Amino acid sequence: MSARRNLYAPPTTTTQKWSQLIEHSRVKYVNKLDASGQRLASTLAWRRAQFLSSRIGRGSGDIPAEDALLLLTGHWLEMTDEKHRYGSNLKIYHEHWMKEETSENFFYWLDYGKGRHVELPGRSRENLEAQRVTYLNPHEREQHVVHVENGLLVYKSSGEPVHTLPESVEAGNEVDLSHVLPEISEKDDEATKAEKKKICRKSKYIYVTDTAGTLYVGKKVKGHFHHSSFLGGGVVCSAGGIVVNRGELIKINPKSGHYRPQQHHFDQMLVKLEGMGLSLEGVKISQSIINPRVVTHPGEGNEQQDEITSPVVPEAEEKL
Repeated sequence: MSARRNLYAPPTTTTQKWSQLIEHSRVKYVNKLDASGQRLASTLAWRRAQFLSSRIGRGSGDIPAEDALLLLTGHWLEMTDEKHRYGSNLKIYHEHWMKEETSENFFYWLDYGKGRHVELPGRSRENLEAQRVTYLNPHEREQHVVHVENGLLVYKSSGEPVHTLPESVEAGNEVDLSHVLPEISEKDDEATKAEKKKICRKSKYIYVTDTAGTLYVGKKVKGHFHHSSFLGGGVVCSAGGIVVNRGELIKINPKSGHYRPQQHHFDQMLVKLEGMGLSLEGVKISQSIINPRVVTHPGEGNEQQDEITSPVVPEAEEKL
């Protein structure tokens, strides 16, 4: 069986470079339409919708449908936004726009039209503009590719072992996750919960695998770097949180608010890791799925936490 094509590697052939240039031009054209505020003819509107949906589903035809994880519809706004503003913030403004009597399209309304001065409680305009999610280009993406060497997780580009814990933690050390990644308890007061969240954010790393089976790992930064960052909101086969000590896998889970994997996606991920030559002996494996995968629409999503500690008290969850 031939290897699956890697849609996310840097372009190497002339054809690939032209394809990337054409897609970039189409994206710029769509963004220009959104900024114009003009009401699109039905044919043009349909073509726009087709193009955006093809970006979301890119690569899904290479694998069985049940193995493909598409970006949840609640985050489509983030992907289609020229600025890639954080989806959870955009959804609140989109919900407000839906109630407005306006013929302006959402992004024109938000940035240039009647909604440009709207401030919503808990989602300030300042935060809306400040929290922009990074979408990696092919060359940036290469820096996050991870493979297995001598039983350790290693960044392919640099050869450095993956390390998601504080620098003071040495290789082979017994890692007490309760100190570096403390779990939130329903018995904790608000100050304790806030302090634990602060500690966790410093060492919170996430992963995805693409349709070619490539593994990517990076540090999560709320509002700036999420599971959608690796492949620009494209199709993934698995997603979750990961803890690694100098290349040694310590803990892994299937929690992603952008993709919401099901159990079989996680099971396939574990099989893949073993196939890459990584031992799972002694690894803390979270089988907890944060929520059954459901179809939502912008403004309707009930975003769940993308934590790498488990279990998590529902009322303490940090929305993605």
